[in-house]
Amino acid sequence: MDRLELLLSSGLIAQDTCEKARKVDACLTERFGWSEKIEMFVTHYAMALERRQNEEVIEGLHEEAVAEIYKNPDFEICRLLLEELESLTASGLSATEEQFILIHLLNIVNENKNK
Repeated sequence: MDRLELLLSSGLIAQDTCEKARKVDACLTERFGWSEKIEMFVTHYAMALERRQNEEVIEGLHEEAVAEIYKNPDFEICRLLLEELESLTASGLSATEEQFILIHLLNIVNENKNK
């Protein structure tokens, strides 16, 4: 059983969230190939979608951490990728959720550069 099925069967995410997360998984796997980081990212993205659906709010990052994200040389690539994923899923994530998602995308892009 994959991670999304486990989240779905345990009631942590809804069917709609699972379907959106599968689209994200397909998009990233097509672009970067399969990796554990992508699998972890898709899990986090699904949970972010579910929190949005349930109107749950999470605590944001410290200003220093946010500044590091924006200074990263791959930030623009990740920002565009995030826009693509949000368009694909019609997610409308909060700014706080986007910051966490950007960190994961930076890890994926960095891993891909080092292959």
